[in-house]
Formats: sequence, C-alpha cells, structure tokens
Amino acid sequence: MVADSPELPDGALDFREYFFALDGQQASIAFTLGDPDGDTDPARFAREFGANAFGMVFLFHIPNSPRLPFLWLQRDTLLGLQPAGSDEVTDELMRLVGPYLNQFFTDIAPDHPELAKQLAVNGLLGRPGLLH
Repeated sequence: MVADSPELPDGALDFREYFFALDGQQASIAFTLGDPDGDTDPARFAREFGANAFGMVFLFHIPNSPRLPFLWLQRDTLLGLQPAGSDEVTDELMRLVGPYLNQFFTDIAPDHPELAKQLAVNGLLGRPGLLH
C-alpha cells in the first residue's frame, strides 16, 4: 500500500510512504525527494557531497533499524544511504529499503521527469538490487 501526503515535510519536493507486513506487524518506509536549493542540513550535505538528487528515509516499526531518519544520495551512477550520528545502515536494511526506494523513484517519475531521465541514463531507474 502506498500513501502520498499533501503536506510535505520541510525541504521536500515529494513524499511517499510504503506499508507492508513485517514479523506480523504493519511497518512502513517513507521517502522524500529533497529540494536541492533548500536551506536545510540535508540539502547542504547533499550539495557538499555533489549529489544530483537526495532525500530522507524514515523507518517505522522495523526492528533494529536506525533510530533517526537518514539520507539517500544519488551522484551519477552511485546511490547510497547516509545514516545520522552513530546509526548504521546494515546490508539487511539495504536489501529491505532498496526495492521501496526503486518504487519511490518509479512513482515520482511522472512529476519529476528530469530526475527520472537522470536515473535512467545512469542505470538506476528500475534496477533490481538498487543498493548494494
């Protein structure tokens, strides 16, 4: 199940939340597409990193997941996750987040054609095993 929000978080151009069952409970992963011109810490970090695109990842009711939201960053053919503070993004978490991040890119593509084109050109749109 997918939800999009008419009220975007600060510094976000788009938002989607994906609900799924995990260990018999409802869990969700939410993503934002960040505003590259925004005056937010994530936007400044993304600019310093040289990211072409970025956003936030929020995890809800997922055991052993980072306590704080973290960033997804895309630069050319690279796509990665940047945790906050001392949190870690494990291989298991990347396998969980990857397909939903891929779905997020697909879902927002009609509203953000330049991003979709950039991801497609760099082989990141619709790629299985998006994060590795």
